[in-house]
Amino acid sequence: MSGNIKIGKFCIIDDCVVFGNNVIVENFVEIRCSEQCEKIVIGDGVTIESGAILEGPCKIGNNVTIGPNSLIKSGTVVEDGAILQGNNRIGNNCVIKKNVVMKFSSILTSNTLVESNVFIGPHVIVLGDDITRSEESAHSTKTSTIGSSSFIGAGTKIIAGRRIAPNSIVGAMSLVNSDISYPGVYVGQPIRMVRNLDENQSPIKLKLKNIDGVGVILDKD
Repeated sequence: MSGNIKIGKFCIIDDCVVFGNNVIVENFVEIRCSEQCEKIVIGDGVTIESGAILEGPCKIGNNVTIGPNSLIKSGTVVEDGAILQGNNRIGNNCVIKKNVVMKFSSILTSNTLVESNVFIGPHVIVLGDDITRSEESAHSTKTSTIGSSSFIGAGTKIIAGRRIAPNSIVGAMSLVNSDISYPGVYVGQPIRMVRNLDENQSPIKLKLKNIDGVGVILDKD
């Protein structure tokens, strides 16, 4: 371990975990390496809140917050500055890039890619992995990608293999059953575009308003 590590009560932490500096691990946390003792690497300034579980191997970047009762499964990488609130479930081999905010009780299934500066609202489900089975084997055929600086509203469901263009907005309770190829505002079940956005226009610089209770529309500041 490096310097200034604070570990709470009733934690289970395997020997092959590598901690950075100024890490806080709260009570009832489990950090378990694989049977092959592949490392879990936790960067500087990380906070892992009570009841969280990390399965190795995985890598957590600097200044990441992992909320209470969250689960991060093996092969996943969480990059610097990400904030994952409580009760989130992150499947195997996901990549969460820099400065992602993931609100509470959301799910990313295996092999999901979330690009940098994405906001994911609460109770979102992203199906990142579609399993094809045969008599000989089972293998993944699809993954899902959320492009950088996108906004995914609360309760949205994203079907396996979908790709969302950077700087896109998906309204609350939407169903993404097709690729979003161009930046815009999308709402509904299934989604429909209600407004185009310039590819360089970041959603975080716009004001969000309700539209018929099903999604969002945006006005400039």
